[in-house]
Amino acid sequence: MKYEREIWQTAGHIEAVILVDGEIRGTWRYVIKGRNIAFTCYLFERLSASDKKRVKMEAGRLAGFLEKELQAVYFE
Repeated sequence: MKYEREIWQTAGHIEAVILVDGEIRGTWRYVIKGRNIAFTCYLFERLSASDKKRVKMEAGRLAGFLEKELQAVYFE
C-alpha cells in the first residue's frame, strides 16, 4: 500500500483517511473542546479548492452527527 506507514501506526492504531473519488489523499484527526470540534487534515498531496470544499462539507456532517459545532477545518 502506498501510504501504509502514514495510516497504520504502532499498537494497531489506524488513522482515519480522506478519500476523494476513491483515492486516499490524506489522513485526518479531530479535537473536541466543549461543544466545538476542529478537524486537521494531513494531506499526502494537494487538494483542489472544490475537493477542500467537499472535505469541509463532510466534516460539517460529522460534527452534526456528533452533536458538536464545527469550529474549523485545517489542511496541512
